[in-house]
Amino acid sequence: MSLPTYVPSNERTEIRSMAYIRQNAWRKISKPLDAVKTSLCIHVPHAHTKQDVDDFRTNPASLTHAHARLVLSIPIGCTVLIPNGSVGLLVRFTSGALAGTIDSLKIASNRKTCGHTEILKSCAECLDSIDRVLSSPSEVVIQQRVQQGQTVEPFWSIYRTVELVGDVDYNGVNGRTMAGMDSAGRWEHFWTVQ
Repeated sequence: MSLPTYVPSNERTEIRSMAYIRQNAWRKISKPLDAVKTSLCIHVPHAHTKQDVDDFRTNPASLTHAHARLVLSIPIGCTVLIPNGSVGLLVRFTSGALAGTIDSLKIASNRKTCGHTEILKSCAECLDSIDRVLSSPSEVVIQQRVQQGQTVEPFWSIYRTVELVGDVDYNGVNGRTMAGMDSAGRWEHFWTVQ
């Protein structure tokens, strides 16, 4: 599917983003925009372990990180920017917060020396064991990872479903200088078709 490409506009336009949300969990996703396009989901920053999901299902107020709370506060129907270097993706929220696994993403991790059977956000050894977040891995890729001694686990997350609005080109400007350096933030901006 071919998407329109949007560029920043200094004028009010029909397309307005309300925030930016990075999609590179633990800095281990090699192609975050492709991962969003494939899954039609965005994961909530700082909320991608089974522990986060269980805590959120029991008590949604347990999710206290400011970036995560921001993402949960954006209404359905709002458009947000998913930045990645000098390009990005505009998406529109189609759901509130969901909790579970994002089926098209898997975590490839090395042997955990701490003894935990799943990744715990409070365990530095668990987090250090993460090698890569795989987007739509084939059975062959999964088998290769297992043969290398890695474990391939589900990607647990608090997440929201999205529809794709369009690709973004910042005209050569790095998105971090436009939007900000954090995992997520409020940032209203207008966009026009290139």
